[in-house]
Amino acid sequence: MIARIVLLLPGILVVLLLSIFPLIISLYLSFARVNFVKGGFQVVFVGLQNYSTMFTGADKAHLLGVWGDIPSYGVLAFALIVVLLLSTFVYIRRPGRSIIGYVIPLVVLVLAAVVLEMLGSWGTTP
Repeated sequence: MIARIVLLLPGILVVLLLSIFPLIISLYLSFARVNFVKGGFQVVFVGLQNYSTMFTGADKAHLLGVWGDIPSYGVLAFALIVVLLLSTFVYIRRPGRSIIGYVIPLVVLVLAAVVLEMLGSWGTTP
């Protein structure tokens, strides 16, 4: 029994050191402001102020920062990600299907996005 503990303890310590410790430090630093000063850095605890700034913006005028017009490539990228996730879910749920059923929705989406972009750009000056 003691031999098992002695053999497992170094592995457990390595896992804790390489995964749990950085997670705890990252969580602490998310509640702090880090300033780089001569000879090192200074950590000042600010509480939830970092999260408040992230959601309301630095000037506190807008919720979730400032939103502008979403470009067509942004919509295309978002749609590709959604279709990829949905098709992955369908493919995983039905493992008897071929890879063609996984790729066709992506191809159709890309073609539809290209057609919509072409239709939307008609009549505009470059």
